[in-house]
Order: sequence, then structure tokens, then C-alpha cells
Amino acid sequence: KILILGPKKRNSSIINFLKKQNIQIYQFESLIDLSNKKIKECDLILSSGYAYKIDKEVVSNFKNKIINLHATFLPWGKGIGTTFFSLLRHEPMGYSFHFIDNDFDTGNIISRKLLLPKINDTSRTYYTRLIKSLNENFINSWPLIKKLNFKDYQQNSFKSFAKYYSRLDFEKLIYSFPKGYDTPIKKLVIIGDMIKSNKLFFNNFYE
Repeated sequence: KILILGPKKRNSSIINFLKKQNIQIYQFESLIDLSNKKIKECDLILSSGYAYKIDKEVVSNFKNKIINLHATFLPWGKGIGTTFFSLLRHEPMGYSFHFIDNDFDTGNIISRKLLLPKINDTSRTYYTRLIKSLNENFINSWPLIKKLNFKDYQQNSFKSFAKYYSRLDFEKLIYSFPKGYDTPIKKLVIIGDMIKSNKLFFNNFYE
């Protein structure tokens, strides 16, 4: 039995695949805890696009049995709406599978894959392709994932200047772009260049 946390639409291909494997699926978008008997019956929890921090008791009871399918190339891109931030900061782009611990997007990495945007992409078209690739990768990796026997990696073993971005951070950012999710990738990269250049200028000027 597998519990899937996150929007049904985002996870529909994974849900359909697992059902064809004769696996019983429970799917929730709301906040969960161990008072729900269905959760206690599960052998594995998958989180993808889930809007809540998972309860500490749930994490403790399912140690190394909660996997997050995260739409950035960790340790870069922790938090909400982070493809936008990663583009502005010129960080590696892609997705990651990692174990969930008691913090946001900090658990050990199981696997990750780079996926570069195309020159004519908008944030929306890139993200749509990203989620499609993430789901396909999970399905193709299922024979290994179901064994829960991984060589995982602590995130601090990768050198990065990664930041965590909250929902409030993302909402402040997205509303500053008139086209929102349909902002061209090229524009985000150019703005990122301008921000970086201005920081370098002012840092040098005030030294």
C-alpha cells in the first residue's frame, strides 16, 4: 500500500502506473497525521507537490520510507516556486528524489537529474516538461525504488550556496512579473544577469 501526497493531476501518471502493478493507492492533498488508520497501513509514502510540512510523528514512523519527488536540482531550489529562483540565480536546473526528514527539502538525496530549459521556453512550459520527466523517471526507476535499498547522499556533501524560499517569497516574486508563469526563460536569465552584475558593482564600489 502506498500513500501519495500531492495534487491528483500532477501525480496521475504515477497513480495509474502503480494501480496497474496491483498496488493499493491512497491519495491526499490535505494535512495528514497518524490518527488516520489508512496512513498507518501504508508501506511507502510518496510526496510530490504536497503543500504541507509532514508531521514529525509521521516522519519518525516512516523513517527512510517517505520519498519526495522534488522539482529542482537539490541542494539548489529548496522550498516553493523555486524554478523561478533557480533561473534568476543561474543555478543548476532539474529534479531530485530524496528522503523526507523533519525540515524542508533537506533529506538525503537518492537521485537527481539535470534538465535544461529550451531557449523558447516560458517558466510554465519548462515546468510542465520538468514534471513530465520527473514522473517518467520515477516510473522507470520503480523496480529499484520499491526495494527501498539506496545509496543516498547528504545534501551538505554537494557544494552550494542554496537558500530556502517560502511561499511568501515566491508570491512576492511571481506578482512582480506581469506574465507570471508565462514569463520567458530568456527574460528571467537576463534579469538574473543584471542582479548579479549590480551586486558585483556595489560590492566592489564600497570595498
